[in-house]
Order: sequence, then structure tokens, then C-alpha cells
Amino acid sequence: MPAILTTANSQSSQTNSTMTYGQLGASWYSKGEYDKAIEAFQQALEDDINLFGEAHPNVATTHNNLALAHKAKGQYDKAITYYQLALVSSIENYGDGHQEIASIRSNLGLVWHAKGQYDKALEYYELALASSVKNLDKDSTFIATIRSNIGLVFQAKGDYDKAIRYYTLALENGIATLGDDHPSVAIRRSNLGSAWEAKGQYKKAVAFYELALESGIRQLGENHPTVATRRNKLGNVWQIQGQYGKAIEYYTLALTSSLNSVGKDHPFVAVMLNSLGSAWEAKGQYKKAIEQYEKALQINILIFGESHPDVASTRRQLGSAWHKKGQYDKSLVYYQQALTSDIKTFGAVHPSVADTRKRLGSLLQARGQFDEATKLYELALTSSLVIFSPGHTEVASIHRQLGSVWQAKGQYTKSQNYYEQALKSEINTFGEDHPNVALTHALLGSLWGAKGQYDKAIGFYDLAYQSHLLKFGDSHPSVAKTRRQLGRAWQEKGQYDKALGFYELALTSDIKTFGGEHPGVAVTHRLLGGLWQAKGEYDKAIKYYQLALSSSLLTFTESHPEVADTRRQLGSVWQEKGQYDKAMEFYASALASDKKTFGDNHPNVAVTRRLLGSLWQIQGDYDKAIEYYDLALQHTLEKYGNAHPEVAKTYNHLGSAWQAQGLFDKANEYYQLALVGGQQSLGEQHPVVATTQSHMGSLWLAKGQYDKALGLYEQALASTILSLGEEHPDVAEIRSSLGRIFKAKGQYDRAIEYYELALGSGIATFGEAHPSVAIRWSNLGSLWSAKGQYEKAIEYYQLALNSGINTFGQDHPAVAIRQSNLGSAWESLGDYDKAIQYYELALQGGIKHFGEDHPAVAKRRSNLGSVFKALKQYDKAISYYKLALKSGIRMLGENHPSVAIRQNSLASCWQAKGQYDKAITYYEKALAIYVQTLGENHPNVAATRSNLGSAWYAKAEYKKAIEYYEMALAAGLVIYNKDHPFISAMRSNIDNARDARWQ
Repeated sequence: MPAILTTANSQSSQTNSTMTYGQLGASWYSKGEYDKAIEAFQQALEDDINLFGEAHPNVATTHNNLALAHKAKGQYDKAITYYQLALVSSIENYGDGHQEIASIRSNLGLVWHAKGQYDKALEYYELALASSVKNLDKDSTFIATIRSNIGLVFQAKGDYDKAIRYYTLALENGIATLGDDHPSVAIRRSNLGSAWEAKGQYKKAVAFYELALESGIRQLGENHPTVATRRNKLGNVWQIQGQYGKAIEYYTLALTSSLNSVGKDHPFVAVMLNSLGSAWEAKGQYKKAIEQYEKALQINILIFGESHPDVASTRRQLGSAWHKKGQYDKSLVYYQQALTSDIKTFGAVHPSVADTRKRLGSLLQARGQFDEATKLYELALTSSLVIFSPGHTEVASIHRQLGSVWQAKGQYTKSQNYYEQALKSEINTFGEDHPNVALTHALLGSLWGAKGQYDKAIGFYDLAYQSHLLKFGDSHPSVAKTRRQLGRAWQEKGQYDKALGFYELALTSDIKTFGGEHPGVAVTHRLLGGLWQAKGEYDKAIKYYQLALSSSLLTFTESHPEVADTRRQLGSVWQEKGQYDKAMEFYASALASDKKTFGDNHPNVAVTRRLLGSLWQIQGDYDKAIEYYDLALQHTLEKYGNAHPEVAKTYNHLGSAWQAQGLFDKANEYYQLALVGGQQSLGEQHPVVATTQSHMGSLWLAKGQYDKALGLYEQALASTILSLGEEHPDVAEIRSSLGRIFKAKGQYDRAIEYYELALGSGIATFGEAHPSVAIRWSNLGSLWSAKGQYEKAIEYYQLALNSGINTFGQDHPAVAIRQSNLGSAWESLGDYDKAIQYYELALQGGIKHFGEDHPAVAKRRSNLGSVFKALKQYDKAISYYKLALKSGIRMLGENHPSVAIRQNSLASCWQAKGQYDKAITYYEKALAIYVQTLGENHPNVAATRSNLGSAWYAKAEYKKAIEYYEMALAAGLVIYNKDHPFISAMRSNIDNARDARWQ
């Protein structure tokens, strides 16, 4: 800070009075009482003008002092006005080359620097330097000071090498003139430390800061403000390196010495409180951070008033802390106050204004207000490009923010463009190994991950990881964060052991750095929960999610997004465990807190609604499911437009809900929307596109259009292998679906081939005890059952059942499915008692989980009906079939394919009882539903026509029997190849009916 100047001596009483006002002003200035200082300097100015006139050197001196006081208050335009007055009168008195002129120009350089007008600052400094080099000895301390100030400007402009060059010249000048241990020399060393810190060379920075600190203590004592400043700088560089304990130690020493030297209500104290708050914020202890920031804010307002840059700076820090606490409204107030006062102080084009806009943009982005965030980032970018060169680190920072908001909007090409601009300029400025370069690499990793290109994502994450390790060592938060990112990418690829390794390393280092209650630790616990959930180890997953929830509730309020996110995860794992009430409880809590935090129209709210929709769908309540999906769709469309992954996901969910109700055309409409939107936003090879193709494949499979289904699944398989690799669970799932198609087509060997590939990769990825492996065993069981090899089928079904019980316990829907499958196999073997035993267990489980009217319960009743029919206990069979039919109608309406299945079952039972007219009535009802919902050429239509043929045959109405058999054959020839068992059976039935007709 430039010193207050004194006026020339005079013998008059008025001059003595003026001296008194000038000295009084200087005294108030030194105490930070700037309003009182200005008042005294104004009085001195009036007296000087009255005594000497406008052009006297004393008047210029007082103008200079008033400028200094206004600059200290952040009133830069007033400061410039007074400096210009001092400059004009001094040039008149001394001429342009006088050293007094250089001094005023240097001061003008300082104030233009403070205004963020770096080129003007350089202009004044260079004029001051040129004349000083002529007037003064080359090793003059004034020349060294100007060089230091020029270094500061180049550092602010992001030209760190030029800054270091000027600082080094200033340091050499200082040592030559003043010796190695002078306070000015220590300042130069401190400046060099700050430049090396900005370049990411932290060891060099610490070395210079420590030399400056040691010198300051020797020369000035422990409690001098300069010593406190050095400690503050050391605290900051340790904080950047993630050594928060060391940072807090230095900040606390700086605060204590500042309190001892200047008292509690001084701007220096506010600086130290802000630094201490930043360390607590970095440690995730937001309450402590806010306490420090609020103390600093009170001091700054007391000293400077509401509109000073230091007040705005503290408000920015408070905005940041409240943002991280999830209290967005509070954060918004502080950011807006900071923006208003900074624009008032600096105008719209200033680094502080750009910084506040960037922070406001980040807040609005977190609130899901992407368009508003983008506008703020663009305003920040425009003003920064006026102040800085396109390659400046601040410009790169805003490019990163713009990249992130376009990524959130699903506009990946725009996002990539911004990230790559940031990367290019940061590499040009810093080289490859700077933390900012690593940060941009990590963002590019997240972008490729969002695009489903996980190998590329891992490549960028690994670049960031290696750079962070090299720069910070093993235990830095940035290293832990990159490990989490690598873990997520490997998990998406289905490489769970690799993911686990990265998560555990991240957890260990974060606990070492922060202790157990930090948000970063909670994030890692949640990721570990997700990993164990993906591995099917639900109890472990719940343990980690609960740990994450407990620590988040200690750090944040109930309605914080991190808390809601963990509750969503807990809901999903309880849903997978079949505990739907618990799942509902967690989803409802997440939804309520997100609506409280964000309002109704936020992406997180839409995600929770989609999850609630899936929960209702799995329970068979399709109307509620669609209601939630529609709400989610409405808000995602408003937020993103049609071509966004979240919109595609919601379309897929709606498609699946309509498909479950047998409304295939409506389902297909949504799948088509998902496919088009996904291809537009993500390209052909993204997992979301492959998922949509799989959904469409399942639809055509349900409609019996196997070739269409096959084509879609093969497209999905090819793109999924390309993006995720051969061993990914999604690849296994698609292979299973292909197996189902070949099974339906009667091509059992091809089906076995696909099922066994799916099983092999599932075991390789998860081990034998995973739910998806149990599904693969069940699929193989169903295939061997279709081939009539029931003992082999039972062997696979039993493996699946044992695995389900080990994973879920006895009481889970998946276990009931396995019991039902075993019942079916024992029924086919003719062991009806065992079949009834398994079917009844499955029925009890279904009623317990879903209630009386769920489709799964209806299916179990229908299964029991089939056993009693086989036992010729037709009345008992009919009672089960009727219960199944009634619940199907209640749940799905009169025209659902599942209702047709029940009518077919009843018809077959009436036919077995010899009541052919009743049988025909039910068959005809079933046929009408199938034709309406599935079209003419579906296997169920063909099968029902065959059933009608058999009923008419039993009535000895052979002509009608032949008519239905022929219609069944015609459909079969469209659906199956000519060697399919159904074709052979129909031809045989037609021959038998013809023979019977002519006998």
C-alpha cells in the first residue's frame, strides 16, 4: 500500500493547522478509519487551496492522499479523479520527467489495476518506470517497486513467466540496494511465491513464502500485519495442496497476530477471517466457514460501507458456502448483493463482476436453470475477453463452466468445444501438468462418460489422475475425486473390481484428509453403495448408503440435494430387494426435499418421479406409473427439449408402461420418440440408444414379429459391445433377449448359444451369486423345459432359486418367480404335488409383495389352475382361473393380452370338462383381444385359432375345425420357419380333421 505523503513545512499558523489536518488524516488512514481520514484530508485540502491556490505542491499532495483513502474504500473513480488532479498540477510545477510525476503515475497504475483495467495500469507503470530509470539509480527501491507492480499486472493477466521475470528483477534490485533481509526484499519473494503458486509449482511457492515470512519475523516481529499476510499466503498454498490442518494453523496464527497488532475491527482481520472460512469450507465444515465469513462481513461493512469490493468478496464467499450447504435462496441473495455492489464500484466489465456472474451461473445450474446459467456464463465470458487475452486462465475457467452447462443440457458437441478451448489455452499457459489442465481433462472424461464412450472417459480421467498424483501426492482431495470418477467409469463398463479399488483408495485418502464426516466421504460411501447394489449385494449397499446419509445429515440440512440423492439410492436398493413400502418412503422423502429446494421443475424432481413411476409399475399399478412418468416427461421436455438423454429415458419408461398394459402401438410411439431423440443428442452408439432398441425389440418380440425384434436386438448388441465391451452386463442382457427370440422361433440350439454366452459373461463379471446370473440360469431352465428336458430344466431352476434365496432371503419377488418356474417344470414331469407346493409358495410371496390383484399373482393362480386341470379337478382349476381373470380385468382392463391368457385357460378347462360351447365363447373372447392388441400374425393369435380348431373338432364340427387350423397355419407360416414344431402340429391337425370329416 503506498504511504500517505506529508505536505511541505510552513511557518504560518494556517499551515500549522493544515499540517494538523493532514497528520490527522494520515493517522486515521493507518487505523483503517477511511471516512475519518477523508474528512480530515478534505479539510486540509480546503485550507491548502485557500492558502496556496489550486496549483501548489501541497494541494497535489493532499489530492494524492485523498486518492489513497478513496482507493482503500474501493471508490476507484474518485481515487482516479484525485490522482489526475495531483498529476496535472505536479506536471505544471515540476515538468513531465520529475520523480514526483512517476510516483503519481505509479499510484494511478495501482488504481487501474484494482479496477481490472490491466492495460491502462501497465501504461502508467511503464511511464513511471521509464522516467524513474532516468532519474534514479538502477537499484532504486522505487524502480524495484514498479517492477513488482508490473509483475502483479502480468500475473493478473495470466502471463506468469513475464510476472516472474519482473519479480526477479525487483528482487535482485532489492537485494543489491537493501541487502538480503530487508522488508522490501521479503515482499519481492512473497510476490514470486504467488506467481509460482499460480503456475501450480507449489514447492517453489512455499520456499519463497517461507523466506519472506522468516525475514518478516526477524525485521518486524511476530505480530506485524506483513507477517500475518505471509502466514496467510502460506495457509493458502497449503490449502490448495489439500493440507487443511497446516492451512488452518497458518491462518489462525495470521488472525491472532492481526488481532494483536490492529485490533478486532480492521480490514486485515477480515482478510484473515475470510481465509480461515475458506479452509473450513474446503473441509466441508460449512457452519464454521459461515461463522468466519459473517464476522469478516461485519468488519468490512463497518469499515467500508455496503458497496466496497472487500464486502462484495466476502458476500461471494458466503454465497459459495450457502450454495454448498444446499441453501440456494440464501446463496442467491449473497451473490446478487455482491454483483450489484461490484457493478456499482467497477462497472460491468471487471474480473470481480465476471467472477460473481460465474458463481451465480453455477448456482442457477445447480437449480436446473440451465438457460439462465448459460446467459450469466456468456456475460462473464464477454467481459473477461475485454479484460484478458483469449488464452487467460479466467477465460478458460468460464469455458469450462459453459462446457458443463451445455453437457447438462445434453448438447455434447457444444460442451466438447468449450472444454477443448479451455484445455488448449491452459496447456499453452501452464504446460501439461497444471491442476487446471487436469481439471479440464476430468471434465472431458465426464463428457465422454455421458456419451457412453467409457474407454475415452477413462483415458481423460487417467490423465487427470496422473497429473494430480504428480502435483499433490496420494492423499489430496483432487486425487480422491479423480479416483471416484475412474471408479464410476469402470463400474459403467461392468469392471466392478477395478471400480472398487478406486473407490476404496478415494475413501481412505478422504478420511485421512477430512475425517469421516466430509461431503466427499459421503459421496464415496454412496458410490460404494451403488457398486455393491450393482453386484447384487444389497445389504452391503444399504450399509454404505446409510453411512452416506448419516454423514450428509450432519453436514447439510434435511432438504439438501446430497441427502435427497442418497435417499433415492436407498429407495432403489429397497425396490430391488422387493421391499416396496420402504422404497416408496425413501423416494417420497427425496421428492419432497427436492421440491422444497428446487421447486417443481428441476431435473432431480423429474428423476425421482421416474423412479416412483417404476416402483408403481413393478407393483402393477400402471395408471400411477404413467402419471409419474408423464410428470417427469413434462418437466424434462420443458428443461431440455426433445433431444436429451433424460427425455429419451422417460420416453422409454412410458413405452414400457404402455407395453406392460398390452397397448403396443402406444408403446411403440414412445420408443420411436426415444430412439429419434437419443440418436440426435447422443449418436448411434450410445447405451441409451441401445436400450431403446432393446425396448423396441422386446415390443416386437411380444407382438410375435421375431425378425423385426431380432434386427433391433442385433443393432443394440453391436453398439453396446462397441461402447462397453464384450463382458458388460448390458451385453449379457441383450444376448439373453436374442436367446428368447430364437427360443420363440423354435431354434433352441441358437437360443442356448446366446443364453450360455450371457451366463458366462455374467459369472465372469459378478461371480455365481449375482441376481443377473440367476436370471441366466432361469432362462436356460426355460429353454430346456421347452425342449422337453425337464430334469435339466429343474437343475437350472434350482440353481437360480438357491442363488435368489442367498441374495434376497426367502421373501422376495425374484424367489417367487424361481419357485413358479420349478412348479412349471415339476408339472411338466407330472409330479403335481411338487408343482402345487412350488406354485403355492410363489402365490403366497406374490400376494405378500403385490397384493391380490397384481399380474404376477394372477399368473400364479393360473399356474395352480393348470395343475388342478391336469389332475382333472376342473372345478378347482376353474376357480383359480376365474380369480386370475377377475384380477386381470381389474388391473389391466378387458382388452389386455394377459386377460386373453386367462380366458384361454378357462376355455381349455371347460373344453376338458366337455363343455365345448363355453370353451368356444372364452376362446373367441381371447382371440378378439389378441387380434386387437397384437395383430393377425402373432403366435398367441395362431395358438388361440388352433385352440378353437380343437374345440370345434371335439364338437365334431370338422369343417370349422379345419377353418381355424388353416388360419392358425397361415399365421404360423408368417411367424415361424417351415420346420417349426407349431407348423408340423397344424398340418397334422388339419390332416386329422380332414380324415375325421370324411369318415
